[in-house]
Amino acid sequence: MSTETVAIKIALLVLEDEPRAYEAPSLYVHATAPVVPVKTHVDAMPEAWALNGSGTFDFTTFMNGLSVMKWRRYTVACRFVLRLTYKGAAASIWQTRADSFAWEPEVMEDTRRSLPASDAWRELELPLVEWGGEVLIGARIETEGVLLKRPATYVLLMDDDIELSPESVKRTYALLRIARDAYRDAFVSGAMMNAEEPDIRIEDTGFMSFAGNCRPTKPVMRMSAFHDVIVNETFISPEDVDAWGDVRQKYAAWWFCCIPAATIRREGLPLPLFVRFDDVEYGNRCRPLHALCISCGRAYGARPPGYHLVVSSVTRGAAFCPSPLCLKGALPWLLTKNSWSRFSTRFVLICRPMAATWCTTAWTTTAWSRSSSPATAPAVP
Repeated sequence: MSTETVAIKIALLVLEDEPRAYEAPSLYVHATAPVVPVKTHVDAMPEAWALNGSGTFDFTTFMNGLSVMKWRRYTVACRFVLRLTYKGAAASIWQTRADSFAWEPEVMEDTRRSLPASDAWRELELPLVEWGGEVLIGARIETEGVLLKRPATYVLLMDDDIELSPESVKRTYALLRIARDAYRDAFVSGAMMNAEEPDIRIEDTGFMSFAGNCRPTKPVMRMSAFHDVIVNETFISPEDVDAWGDVRQKYAAWWFCCIPAATIRREGLPLPLFVRFDDVEYGNRCRPLHALCISCGRAYGARPPGYHLVVSSVTRGAAFCPSPLCLKGALPWLLTKNSWSRFSTRFVLICRPMAATWCTTAWTTTAWSRSSSPATAPAVP
């Protein structure tokens, strides 16, 4: 079987000209000098980003660190490359790395490359080195100054009130293009960030507790704290522990959830009307082997009224109930409050993504082509 390799762009280094980026800049870059968008006019999208003045710019962050651990585990990627398009004053670039015990990025001195001053755009290709045990790989820059139409294979669901980072869609597409066969049926879930404090990650995947409550699989973390970024990447849910058995009742919430079309054909469509917890019901019905996660934004809406929560919980429980405890106390409340008469339905999800920003730097991977089998692909040194 062929072992031909292909180069695939898997992610851009993201810098956004949005309020959330200015409220929590350390989600994107740790900088000692300004990072400003370069635009042709005020309302235009940035064509590039200027690292303004002499300083250090470290992109080993929540949004821009390359999670090599996950790309290795879930895909057939065999090596990674940083491609940089630049011009202006002279600069230097290093690769960084972080393992499970890191509290700050480690600069790999042997990877230093000099970028000479240039008035024209130039390109640099930096192969990334792995020493083993990396969770994240990133880059640090020091400046001296200024298709054919085909049937859908995946369905992407999004709430109508999210603030989406467009890079989330691009990274999801890149991930699915080179996913390992063992993860072809996985759901891809987006991380929910706090709208008021954008560096707080609330949930990426969740589970339904035995008491019928939705709980995040991981603890809430602050993604501007570097070690929280590491813990977020390496966290392992305790679902094999009997006392935490309800963690197996996982779901991927539909503020951002990519579902394989093959799963929909096999398991059928979700509930034909909107109820709260419909994403929980469908996730538990399909029981995907894995729920992978990428990053996206989230704006909070108003909490639904109590009767809506109870009615939705009962409806979901009637369709699929992993534990009778999730109905405990609900039916008497339902009967006495006559909540059915106030029940509302909703059918359509509308996504209004925010405008994408242009970047001039991207992570690229070389992956085994789909004609190859990961089982027969040559071992990576």
